[in-house]
Parts: sequence; structure tokens; C-alpha cells
Amino acid sequence: MTRPGGRSACGLRIAALVAACGVWGLTPQADAGVRVPPNIVIFYADDMGLGDSSAYQDLTANADEHQLCTPNMERLAALGIRCTDAHTAAAVCSPSRISILSGVYSFRSPLKQSVGYEGQDVTGTYFPGDRRTIPWMLKRVGYRTFGYGKWHLGVQGDKFGTGLMTEGPLQEGFDTYTGTPGNFGGGGAMIQDERYMSFDENWDLVPINSPDAMTWNPTDDPEFCEKIQQINLDTMRANLADHVANHGEKPFFVYYASHGNHTPWITDAQIEGVPLTTDVTIAGGPIPVILGPDDDGDGIPEPNDPLYDPEEDTHWDPYFEYPSPGNPTGTNGPTERAKMVLENDVIIGEMLDFLEQTDDPRVPGAKLIDNTLFIFTSDNGADLRALPPVGALPQASDGVITPIRGKKATPWEGGTRVPFVAVWPGRIPAGVDSDALIGQVDLYATIAQITGHEPEPTEAVDSESIRDALTSGATGVVRATDLIYKRKDSLLIRRGSLKLRADEADFADTGDRFGDNLDFLDLAPDRLYDLFDDLGENLDLQNNGAYALVRQDMFATLQAAVAQGYTRPGAAPAVNGVNFKGGDFHTASNWDCYTADLDGKIPGVQTNATAFIFDDGSADAVVAGTRVIQRGGVFEFTNASSQHTAITNGTVWRLEGGVLRAPNAAFRVDDGSSLVVDGGEVDLQTTPKFLRLTKGDGSIELRRGVVNASVLAFGVLSTATPGSKVFTFGPGDGVVVLSGNDPIRFGDDGDPINDWIDFVPGTRGLLITKLTEADLEALWQADRLRVGGQNAAAQGGSFADNFRVDDNGDGTTTLSLPGGSCPLDLSGDDALDFFDVAALLRLVDADDPAADIDGSGIVDSHDILVYMGAMMLGCPQ
Repeated sequence: MTRPGGRSACGLRIAALVAACGVWGLTPQADAGVRVPPNIVIFYADDMGLGDSSAYQDLTANADEHQLCTPNMERLAALGIRCTDAHTAAAVCSPSRISILSGVYSFRSPLKQSVGYEGQDVTGTYFPGDRRTIPWMLKRVGYRTFGYGKWHLGVQGDKFGTGLMTEGPLQEGFDTYTGTPGNFGGGGAMIQDERYMSFDENWDLVPINSPDAMTWNPTDDPEFCEKIQQINLDTMRANLADHVANHGEKPFFVYYASHGNHTPWITDAQIEGVPLTTDVTIAGGPIPVILGPDDDGDGIPEPNDPLYDPEEDTHWDPYFEYPSPGNPTGTNGPTERAKMVLENDVIIGEMLDFLEQTDDPRVPGAKLIDNTLFIFTSDNGADLRALPPVGALPQASDGVITPIRGKKATPWEGGTRVPFVAVWPGRIPAGVDSDALIGQVDLYATIAQITGHEPEPTEAVDSESIRDALTSGATGVVRATDLIYKRKDSLLIRRGSLKLRADEADFADTGDRFGDNLDFLDLAPDRLYDLFDDLGENLDLQNNGAYALVRQDMFATLQAAVAQGYTRPGAAPAVNGVNFKGGDFHTASNWDCYTADLDGKIPGVQTNATAFIFDDGSADAVVAGTRVIQRGGVFEFTNASSQHTAITNGTVWRLEGGVLRAPNAAFRVDDGSSLVVDGGEVDLQTTPKFLRLTKGDGSIELRRGVVNASVLAFGVLSTATPGSKVFTFGPGDGVVVLSGNDPIRFGDDGDPINDWIDFVPGTRGLLITKLTEADLEALWQADRLRVGGQNAAAQGGSFADNFRVDDNGDGTTTLSLPGGSCPLDLSGDDALDFFDVAALLRLVDADDPAADIDGSGIVDSHDILVYMGAMMLGCPQ
């Protein structure tokens, strides 16, 4: 629904604000009506409730004299959709950050309780499952990824030794990251990329082991904390300016995790050289008011209410200090916490100014803002402590103003219901409200749909796209499944306006944040509320017979969601993994695992757990029955024994970076195992150089990266080896170089249907061999070479119709597909836009001069259009 001009403490009107901002409804186009993928910005505030922003004042009904003015948040809301029932995945910060970046409910993560803490910097990151994140995903569709601010998701490194970080934001997908490991200065360090940093006397960042580095108090030194927000903002502006100047052909992703308004609340806060004073807070200045004592929203002043004062029966205004019985030394200005909210507003304004004033190098005549998806939200509700509650929302039934109950770290609405504003000019309507139930966990699938990425089954297992809800301004139900969020030992499930709370019956607060004592497998339903009539959560309906069936079904749904390990339709369970930090895979005692044996060895040696490799490692010949993700380092099969190198017994080895070597024997994929190459290099360039799919079922899929071998062999050449063995060129631009004179061999298993080389339609994969075009055509005719799993008879057409063969002039040829699949209206919305061509972005490699198809001198959106035009000539009309 469209918002009317709303009242605010700033005295702004939405219509006037839009007019002042100029014409923002332009649809950015590269040419011929085809959109380019948007830049994406997520501004993630800390501890910010609905009542903290004047952008929500018409809903919270905060009086002007109590409402902090946040003009840039109002400016943002006027440009897009303002959501009123948006939720974090948890009532505290680390679990919420896990879910917003991974698309997985945080109760599935290794972090089982509370939040991360700086002292635990040897455990690695807290992400669940395969640890795929929004920046990881966006890098694979051509984005550059930037992160700033509060990480609080686990790191590993040698802080006061080498100063190097072996696991942190860069291992989770960011190209660069500047911020802190946790809260404001907690741990006494900043982080920048893969180094721990501190400030020098000029307040510039230097490595923490530099002689110029100043030492600061790990318990939050205000002098140092004041510098953090400014250096994050300055670094972001410098990074984006460089991106526009030198990498402007690519879209960017910014994750700005502001430290405001988490404690410590800075006494003399300033940013951009401007003190945050009362002059920029409200129209008319603060008015001293003594508020009532009831903080928890139950209507009854109680001694255990945080704000209850048995002597004075008063408490403080949330935003303005003043002399009163509850604050006899107060000053007539914003509180320290309010200054941090204002700091967020200033930073948002700076970000909007940059986007509004900077030309878009991908779309001539447009500004960056014209094609940027900007999302503003918070990690949990307000941290009020000795302050009043969040604010209020109107009851739809009778217009009575009902306060939201609770705050940060509570299971009430005030713990998880947060501001959520999304702006995308030309795609998201401006100045509208939505009361749709929205979860931050859904941003992963939403961004994936926008950019053309198809999540794999174990990726973003709880995330559902809300793209259509945002672009249409939809209200009501937008998710296929109920939304779940948590507070420590409680899970909460929402179905429409109904909210069921269930508590873990055998929860034991042992202090171990990564233990198994909080598995949510012994839940017991506790309370049921209908938020439509009871936003303050005062009337428990659990024993109301009219709700018995729906309560039972909601509880069963919650139990199933926990037990099955996913909720997204089509997903598969996420299995938490371990970290391998180098050495021998089987005997090393430096496994980093939240459920590892005390000696640090991989649990049970071979399990369903996922092993993540970031440092160099080795194994003696065989890895069996496990799942490995290699994102860096060199891993080598040493073959000290006479065994062949093999991954076997259902092992999945996913190479996303680094080098995988087998220098002393053939590399075999056996017995239901698979090798997925999605980056990095498989190096078999020493004798005997065989890459083999041998016994039983097995698969090798090449998406990105390089495979160097001499022979690709299917089956044991002298004996029958039943089972399906397929080498697939998947999405991407992977290259296989087979240097042998007889480079592709098939065993005599008597069933050629089982074994073949497959090219997925649209792949840019290349097969470089010494085979001639006639040799390759013979493989096609023998059903050993296929397209999309289709053999020659099923695919139709001649070999030349389906494949391209290039003579490299050095005795080798390159086999590839002549083009990708037809890009016409793949999204089914009867309009050709960038959703239809997002996958083609991967066909244009900005680092490859040959990708400059139109000869403009840069690889840009026009190259995509030229490529599309060539493909469309062969598309059915």
C-alpha cells in the first residue's frame, strides 16, 4: 500500500522528499530494454529497533519530543518499500549475522548459544553447512565483494605473533574487509583483509605487530572506538571510488555492518567531523518528560521490570537526557545511545550521496543509485537496558495503540522485529508499505534470484526469495513455509499473525557456546499469541481450544524443520563441518571442529562432516567416505605406499581454490564419489598423469578452474566396471588440458550408455586435446560425447551443429559448444530483462580481452548484448 505523507520529528513529508531527490524512477538500461545486474548494498545496523528511526514514527506513534530524527533513513524509506513485520533470525547479533549471510537458520550452525566472543579467535567462522555466503555466491556471478564493520562471526589467526588471519571474512567470500573481529574494539584489534590491525599515532591502520601500532584496551577504549566508524566509512568510499574507476564493468556488493548503536555508547561521538548534538536530533529540541515504569509491556509495574525504581517510580527518556529524579545530572541533549543511532543515519546519508552523485560506468547517463538494490535493516531489536521499550504499533482492529513487548535478547517481538527498508529504483515501488512477514534469512535466495544464481541443495537451505514481494509491494503471506527465529533456548515460529514459542526442555547453560547441549530436539510448546489482536503478547492462547489444531500443526512443523535440517523446498540437510589446518589429513591433531575429539582429530576419522581446507595438507593415497571443500592451499596425495590415489566410498571433494595434486600415481574417483572443480587447479602434470573414473558410479564436474592431465580414463581398462561414470563440463568456463597422445579412454564394461563426457548447454567449458575433429566426432557417434545428457540420436543434428572444434596450431584442438542456451524470457515474465541474461554474465570474463566482443575497449554490458544477439539468431521464435 502507498504511504501517505507521514509525520516525523524531522518535519519532512515524503512527497517533498522525493521531489528534492530528483527523478529516481528511471529504469537503468544498457540498451534495447535489457537491464544490467544491480549493485547491492546491505546496511546492517546494530541493536536498532523500530522506534529508533523517525522513518517509522507514523507507525510507532512516538511523540515528537521523544523521537530521534533520522532524516537519511526517512530519505531511504521514501525511495522504496518499508516493511513493518520484518524479522532477524535471532534476538542477538552473531546468530542473526550467520543467517542473513548464509540463508540458513542459525540454530543449525556450530554456534549453539548466545554470541561469539573475541577471546575465542582459534575456532574459525561459525557458518553452518558448506559455509556458502552471499559474497561467496555473488563472486561466482561476477560481482566484487566489499565488507566493513562488525564481523562477529568467528576468526582464526595469530593475532600477536605474525598478525596473520587464516580464517575470517575473506575465506567466506569477501574480496576485502575492514572492520573489527567482534564488537567495538573487543579484543583490541581491527581486521583488514587477512591481517590484524591497530592504529598508529596518526590514526591510520597499521599491522598490529608493527612498531608504530598503539595498544588499546580490549574492554573497549572510547578513544579508539570513536575512530572505528570513521575509518570504516573512509575505507569504503576509497574502495568504491577505485572500483568505479578501474573495475566499473562489474557490479559490486557492499555489506556495511555498522557498530552503531552497540555499546559502548560513545560520549562525544562525532563522524565526518561533525559532533552529534541536539541541533540535529528533533524539531524544537528535547522536552523533559517523566515516563511510566512499565518496561515489559504487560501493563503492570513490577520490581523486576528493568526500569522500575521503587523509590522514584520513574525512568529515563530513551533518547534525551534531562534533569529529573531518575537522571539528576542529565544534560539537555541526546543520550550516548542516541548519538550512535545518529551516526548510522549520517553514514547512510554518505552512502546515498556517493551513489546519487557517481556516474554508473555500466549505464551511460545513469547514476549508481539508479541500479542499486539498497537494504537497510538491523541485527536485532533495541538494546535498551535502562531505557524504555521500542515504541508502539497500532492495532488494526480498533486503532488502540499497543506497545511492542521486549527488546534485544528477549523472545518477544521487540527482540526480532526490526526496521527493514529496500530501495531499487525502477524495480521496487517508492513510498509503499508492506506488512508481509519477512525474514532476513530470505535475502540469500532473493539476491540469488535477482542475479541468476541457482542455489544448490545444500546451499541457503532455509532461504526463500522475496524478490516478487519487494518489487510488487506485496502484503500478507509471501513465504511458502513458516518463518522461524530464536532466542537462546527458545524457537519461535510464525504462521501469518500467529506466533508459537517452544522451549528446549533439556537446555543446560554450560557456558559452552559450541556444545551440543542446545540441539532443539526436545522442544516443548510454551506460548501462543495472535499478533493481529495482541501485538503486546499479553494473551497466551496456548490452552484456547479454538487454536488447538493450528497450534499442534505449527509445533509439528517446527519439530520437522529442526529434525530434517532444512525448510526451503528442494533443499537438502546442512551438515556442519570441521576445519583442517594443514598437515596429514588422517593423523593431524590440528583439526578445528566444534564436535572434534579432544585430541583435535577429525571425528571418527571418516564421517559425514565437511572438512574445509585453507592451508597446505596431504594424505597417503586415499580419502574415503567424507566431504571435503578445498578453498585454498596445496593438497597433495603423497602415495608413500603402493596404493593408487583415490577419493572413494561416497567422498565428495569440492575444489573452489588452491591446488589439488597427485604426483606419484593416477588420481581415481571410485565407488559413488565425485570431484567438483569450481575454481583452483587439479595438477596431474607428472607421470603417470591419469585422471580416472573407475569402479562403480562416479562423476567429475568442471565448472571453473583448470584440470591438467595426460589421460582421462573411464573404468579399469582391462576389466568390466559397471556403474555410471560421467565427466561434465558444467556452468562456467573450466578448462581441461589432456596432453597425452591417446588422451580419452573407455574401459570395456560392455555398456557404453553408462560412461560419457557431457557438456551442459550454455557452458563455456573447453576440452584441449591432441584428438582431431574426426576423433571427436567418432566419440559423438559412439554416444561417448553428449550435450545435456543427450546422445547424438536424442540431441539431433550433426556433430558440427552441436560442437565447435578449433585448431590451436600446436598439434592440439579445442572442443567447446558453439553457444549457450536461448536467453529469451527464461524468467517467464513476458519481458526480456537481466533476469533472463544474468547467467550469460559468466560468459563475459572482464579479464579476458577476447570478451570485448563489440570492440569498445572495455568488457561491458554491450558485450553481453552482442553475445545475446548472436545466440538469439539460433533461438526458436
